[in-house]
Amino acid sequence: MRQSRGARSLLLRVQADRRKREADSASLDKAAWLEHCTIGLMADALGRTPPAPMEEPPPPPSAPAPVAEAEPPFEQLAEADQYAIIYPRRAALIRSLGGLPARCDFGPPSSDLVHAIVTGTSPTLCALDCPADAAAPA
Repeated sequence: MRQSRGARSLLLRVQADRRKREADSASLDKAAWLEHCTIGLMADALGRTPPAPMEEPPPPPSAPAPVAEAEPPFEQLAEADQYAIIYPRRAALIRSLGGLPARCDFGPPSSDLVHAIVTGTSPTLCALDCPADAAAPA
């Protein structure tokens, strides 16, 4: 009974290790390559013909490629885009009027920034052109 429990315990440990290896594709490829090499060495030692050569697994991918459409970090955006993200209603109002409103009830941005907001073509600024956003009060 003790031997059967020991054998069962060993089997469960081996199966758990195998499941961990199979969960990671890089480890699985490495294990398949090692198995292929080992079979070849054993066949050489026995004097039999080794199995057909297997292609070496490709190297694991280093890092995922950045998504081309991902927005850059906030610090790398132009000043007009930053203003539009922080104050979307103000930027939409400035864009819809083509400048500052006659009665500006907020701290007006610099004239260069107003010009950049009005004439900008970035996705952030173009998203402000939606009529629902421009009609909302600042």
